Order: sequence, then structure tokens, then C-alpha cells
Amino acid sequence: MKKRKAILLRRGIKSSEGEFIYELEKLYELSPKLSSMILVTAKECLLRETSLREGQIEVTVIGIEERSGNVMEKLEKRKVRLTLDNGLEDIEALREFGRIELRRIKLQRISEESLEQEGV
Repeated sequence: MKKRKAILLRRGIKSSEGEFIYELEKLYELSPKLSSMILVTAKECLLRETSLREGQIEVTVIGIEERSGNVMEKLEKRKVRLTLDNGLEDIEALREFGRIELRRIKLQRISEESLEQEGV
């Protein structure tokens, strides 16, 4: 059992995540717990799923729970995916309702998507 744990531990250290934690602990003298938390945060911020559908964008917005009147730098921010062009549905809406109504549909869709992802 000890040998198996040692093998698993070595595999963890040899991975890119293990190497990152090792560098944080040795070079910056951080605790193992803090190093692990930095790894989790880095993965959330840097290794997001990057495959956007055609017509989508990813933007940074303010979290929905934030109150107005605070300094912008102190507000919690989050990334949300918004659909600017919904393809055939937008073409049908343009054909059926016109340009002005299509703009309303797009604004409503963007607002709903942002709220669903807890951003404003």
C-alpha cells in the first residue's frame, strides 16, 4: 500500500498541476493549501472552455449580487456568454417582424442570458 501511494504521489508531482504547485511552494514559499487554492483559481480563470458557437461572444460583467455605488475595481466580475446572432431564428424574426423588433428580441435574449449566468 505504501508503494502504491508513493507511485500516485510521484505521478501527481510529475503532472503539470503538480509542477505548478511545487513551484508555488518552493519558489514563493507558500503553504500547500494556498498553493492548491491558487491552482484552482488559475484553472477557473485561465482554462475556460473556449469553444464559442458562431454568433456568441464572451464578455466580463458585474455579478448580479453587487450593489450600485461601489468602486468598479471592488465589484465582483464574471464572464458570461452572450448570443448576438442566433442564425436562422434571427433571420426569420427579421423577415416576419422587421428590423426594430429584431433589435428588441436580441436585447431581450442578451439580457436573459446575462441574468441566467448571474451577471448584469
